[in-house]
Amino acid sequence: MTAFSAPSEPIGHAARAWWDIHTETVDSPDDAEALVYDTLSRVFPHGGHGFTSWWGPLPTDQRDDSPLRVDLDVESGRAAVQWLPTKQTAVEPGVTAHHSPLLVTECTDYPPIQVPADRALVTPGAAIRAIREYIETGQQPTNLSWTGPAATGVGPARSR
Repeated sequence: MTAFSAPSEPIGHAARAWWDIHTETVDSPDDAEALVYDTLSRVFPHGGHGFTSWWGPLPTDQRDDSPLRVDLDVESGRAAVQWLPTKQTAVEPGVTAHHSPLLVTECTDYPPIQVPADRALVTPGAAIRAIREYIETGQQPTNLSWTGPAATGVGPARSR
């Protein structure tokens, strides 16, 4: 894994998204939102719709260099959003920790992972707005509060 830092300038309305075994260039916030909804419509091998996505600037070739990670579990109605350069976890005002861990697919080659309930502090709609804002600005989303670095979390991403 290489060290990374957040871009200092807007990323120009284009970014790279990783989810499951896929990578895709998104050209606008609308394209990013459409990608999320399309992925949420799929049923993963574990039977759920929850998935993990990473968002990074277009020149980024490695998922692990992406600054924004979103774990979205539609069945629970919660998401966990992390700003990886600072290891901060997003908090949506008025949202309390979910009663159970999120179940998401990082990669269909492996069993689903559990994201700790104390990180599931964002609704899916706010997570999607954070992705949109990241695509627009290339910066840490401001529609959410941030706490951290995260005390708990998912271990390092699996290598493919």
